[in-house]
Amino acid sequence: MKVPMVDMLAGYPPIKEEIENAVKAVFNKANFILGEEVRKFEAEFAAHNGAKHCVGVANGTDALRMAYIAAGIKPGDEIITSPFTFIATSETISQVGAVPVFADIDPVTFNLDPKSVEKKITPKTKAIVPVHLYGLPCDMDAFMALARKHDLIVIEDTAQAFTGKYKPAGGDWKYLGTLGHCGTFSFFPAKNLGAFGDGGAVTTNDQKIYDTLIQLRNHGSKVRYHHEMEGFNSRLDTVQAAVLSIRLKHVEGWTEMRNQVAAKYAKNLEGVCVTPVVPANARHSFNYYTIRFDSKSKRDNAQKHLTEQGIANQIYYPIALHLQEAYRHLGGKRGDLPVCDEVMDTVFSLPMYPELTDGQIKTVTDAVKESAGVRI
Repeated sequence: MKVPMVDMLAGYPPIKEEIENAVKAVFNKANFILGEEVRKFEAEFAAHNGAKHCVGVANGTDALRMAYIAAGIKPGDEIITSPFTFIATSETISQVGAVPVFADIDPVTFNLDPKSVEKKITPKTKAIVPVHLYGLPCDMDAFMALARKHDLIVIEDTAQAFTGKYKPAGGDWKYLGTLGHCGTFSFFPAKNLGAFGDGGAVTTNDQKIYDTLIQLRNHGSKVRYHHEMEGFNSRLDTVQAAVLSIRLKHVEGWTEMRNQVAAKYAKNLEGVCVTPVVPANARHSFNYYTIRFDSKSKRDNAQKHLTEQGIANQIYYPIALHLQEAYRHLGGKRGDLPVCDEVMDTVFSLPMYPELTDGQIKTVTDAVKESAGVRI
């Protein structure tokens, strides 16, 4: 049985009529740029997350870039982040003139390690960007404590973690993206809340950051043809906003389905490999389901075997950022971040989407077992 990494058509039929009606409404008004559906979605998204403000932008990469600028990052500032993530997190740091500084990751969660981060803080450090990798919340208590201690900004990269939650010590559950100074989101089609094209957003409780973001996304303009700053052409399309409003109503149910799939994966793979660990104060969004082997050879063998069986799979991420050619000038090498070096050689992501059937799950996990020499 062939199993895709993501099946974006599987969840479409139940909401097909809703989506088509919403899109037709935009077409009938022909208000394609910053139409009322954009404002509606921004209000709904902010309310869902428990944030004061949401600004819709063209994509998740722009969300990061503009969040850095709006938060006051200047050329020459240092921003500490994870090397074990997609390059959008770090390339946008460089693009605003700042310097990405990579700290090591935790061997269990694969998220940014607060202890490693603290060792990297210098007088030039202005911000920390924790990445909620695969949908698992970072240790936000530790990062906010570091921010208070060193007077730093915290910008959450929540591209993979919409609907993920975190319970601060002594506090109530909060959605990811609302614990730091701002949170950035991607609505790439394969995300938990995916558009039918590109899209992104920034949430914040800070009025100044919000006001700056509103200007930045529209060429630095509050009033047409009046520009107080240089900005970007980065507006969430009205059509995509209409689609996202419909999908937002269903996303919590889809997240529960993802967690059910994850539980079945974990049960089937017990004793075969290391499956995701979710702390008691965290809710995983399971944008990806990533397992780990005890050696690179076992991981590579599993990938080869699943591929031969027609089962989609992916390594997120085979070459960590500190080892990428793009960052050679920073002088990173193997051994600098030993946990990251080991993790990138041994992780492996399986198909994950809400509609995965029990039969598909068994096909995938049986193939993983076969690759490890476990009798089915």
